[in-house]
Amino acid sequence: MQLLPGSVVIFFACVLGIVAAAPTESGIDALRMTAEAGDPKAQYELGLLYASGAGLTKSSDEAVKWVRKSAAQGNAAAQAYLGVMFANGEGVVKDPAEAVKCIARRPNKAIPTPNATSASAIPSARASPRIRRKP
Repeated sequence: MQLLPGSVVIFFACVLGIVAAAPTESGIDALRMTAEAGDPKAQYELGLLYASGAGLTKSSDEAVKWVRKSAAQGNAAAQAYLGVMFANGEGVVKDPAEAVKCIARRPNKAIPTPNATSASAIPSARASPRIRRKP
């Protein structure tokens, strides 16, 4: 499976341990059957394949469809990626408020989001009016 473009997706791929490898046709067929049977991990992975176009025709509509199915079953990675899709307008209308909702729904908060680990999320001591510097 190829990694999707964009630093946020690469970040999630690294956190989740997704390995870049070209999928085989039989592997995609098996993944599709498992996804159609309702497996949330397979649904998420199939959504990623559609989003990247790795091994099949790239389709934002199919990517959103499968990632949504997985997210609806509580897959934390799918919920986070669906949030990224809304934030970037990938296959959906760009909607920052919906992006935040998707990411906030994640049952497993251990999977970090870019904002949770970014320097901007850490309050600056200089921003506090109570802290005064010596002249």
